[in-house]
Amino acid sequence: MKTSFQLVRFAFIGALNTLIHYLIFILLFRALGFAMITASVIGYFSGMINSFILNRRWTFQLSGPGFGSEFIKFAAVNIVSLGINILFLQMLVSFFDILPEISQVMAIIVALSVNFSGNKYWTFQHKSPRRGDL
Repeated sequence: MKTSFQLVRFAFIGALNTLIHYLIFILLFRALGFAMITASVIGYFSGMINSFILNRRWTFQLSGPGFGSEFIKFAAVNIVSLGINILFLQMLVSFFDILPEISQVMAIIVALSVNFSGNKYWTFQHKSPRRGDL
């Protein structure tokens, strides 16, 4: 599948996961009084589980063996993305005095490019068969 189609699917799933992340963040941070970073981490991992399942099956169209190793790679990419998200969230709130709700949206946007690239080129990398293998 062409990268442009994968990117559209990834973005659609990403929007859904971002909504999951953000709604859980708001619920935990504002309604339940969780610490900002804790609320963000819990929200992020909730979206991450959904993201793995949908991206594996729909975006990168994989099934069968490799689930465990793919999930480990996926988790690693997402931990890096989460680190970038938290770094930007904290920086925007602490240094620029931007509201956490707005900072979270900005941090999500920054982490998205790292997440797509890591998953496309490492986690869900297709091994194309050679001509003689078809």
